[in-house]
Amino acid sequence: MMFMVFGSYNPGWDCLGEDNTSLSWPTALPTGHPTGQPTGQTTGQPLANTSSLPANWELSSETSLTANASVTESASGAGNGSCDIISRCSAVAFVEGSSTVVTEWGLICDKAWVPSVIISVQMVGVFVGSVLTGAIGDRLGRKVSLYGNVSLHTLVHLVVIFSTSWEMYAALNFFIGVAVGGMISTAFVYPVEFVSQWWRGMLGTLPAWNVSSALFSVIVLWLRDWKLVHAVICGVSALTLLPVFWTPESMRWLTVSGSLVRAHAVAKKIAKCNGREAPSVEMIRSVSEHERKKNASVDTYSYLDLFRDKTLCIFTIKMGFIWLCLSITYFTISFGIKSLSGDFYSNFLLFSITELPGLLMVAPTSNRLGRRRAGAIHFLTSASACLIVVLMVFFAPNSPSRDLTINILALVAKMVTTGGWMVATIFTMEIYPTVVRSLGVGYVNSASRVGAIIAPYIVSGSPDLLWLPFLIIVVVLVICTLLMLSMPETLGSPLPDTMGSTRIKKPQPLLVEPDTEKSEGAFI
Repeated sequence: MMFMVFGSYNPGWDCLGEDNTSLSWPTALPTGHPTGQPTGQTTGQPLANTSSLPANWELSSETSLTANASVTESASGAGNGSCDIISRCSAVAFVEGSSTVVTEWGLICDKAWVPSVIISVQMVGVFVGSVLTGAIGDRLGRKVSLYGNVSLHTLVHLVVIFSTSWEMYAALNFFIGVAVGGMISTAFVYPVEFVSQWWRGMLGTLPAWNVSSALFSVIVLWLRDWKLVHAVICGVSALTLLPVFWTPESMRWLTVSGSLVRAHAVAKKIAKCNGREAPSVEMIRSVSEHERKKNASVDTYSYLDLFRDKTLCIFTIKMGFIWLCLSITYFTISFGIKSLSGDFYSNFLLFSITELPGLLMVAPTSNRLGRRRAGAIHFLTSASACLIVVLMVFFAPNSPSRDLTINILALVAKMVTTGGWMVATIFTMEIYPTVVRSLGVGYVNSASRVGAIIAPYIVSGSPDLLWLPFLIIVVVLVICTLLMLSMPETLGSPLPDTMGSTRIKKPQPLLVEPDTEKSEGAFI
């Protein structure tokens, strides 16, 4: 999901003349071998469409601009190429030390729009994956849905290494997006259906996304090569396929879908691990029959069912908009890292690591204050940090600590938004009944992908417009807060299983799961 934060990074470039000197600066570029040619990768890709150049630019129509060299950061003025003089370049040399999608296919100047398009194409894939997997997860099961997408993810990351053009790369990124969208839609639903209500809050503190994001930034800092990073992702993704042989299907899903034998087998396995007595087959059958009487068939559920019930429809519309706003906030800050001051790789690592502290307050706030108020506090804190950035740009433009302060505030905003999104995730899973929970999570994930598609175009490359993305974030987070506070509380309420069972109760004073010995149906 975060690959193009690195892939879209432009390390800087210089325009080279025929004698391998910089046309931007009158300094000879360093040489790398006895022939005296500059060192670096050769892409052979044209960097400009010569037929569209202004008539007053001195460039023959037969001239081809290619990225076939690199320059060191120590070279005087290296990395300060200007699109105004690119028509006079014999070649373009990127600052050495980084191999990104931008440097591979020379996506600068008249192709500077391409990275944003690649990001949007991938996010469209995530949108499609979220929609498809929600239906697959509720029809075929959580396990089939999750590991099917992991398999696709592994395969495409291997194939994408051999891309021969940015168009091919963008097309393959669409399928990476489909796999990622599918995994996200299932990965949070799957474990929730195995645990009691108190542990649902604790699941929100497990920093799987955030630890992986931090590790990913370390890998990027270490390798700095887009092909090698894809190879590492492929290997890690392949490793996550191993648990498919012993991971059980969701007992809740098996029960409500009528697979009683498999549900009882999973129940016995869980009971044995926890030293508890397994629920009887008769109890599982009674729950399944009750579900089938109340609903015609689990196979009849679709995304339309999220809007049939008036209460569930209101939840769905509000929660979808909340996820869209959170996505705009998170990805605008993430894809805007390259626009902040300082070293890109250091900032990337720092912005990834600082997501972890944002999760520390998820369990305490959501379990004590409730999901609504906890989410609202996170959203308003992030909005406040972004508002200060806007005020600094206008009222302290020449402050010596301006750039550092903006970086810190952006860090705070992303950190708190991460925690708020996790609260929203817990809230979402507690609202939807088991029979459509995967559909519900798929829906809100799809809504968030719309925000992710929009986010690359909100990021401003101009220092004069740095305030605009932060102002947009303030507005969307205020909307998030109002919507969150308008929702009923789910803290202390049982996890609903069937359509029509979404009845939110008032928070109970003690978060104690019902004793299974006193209530046979407590587990379901």
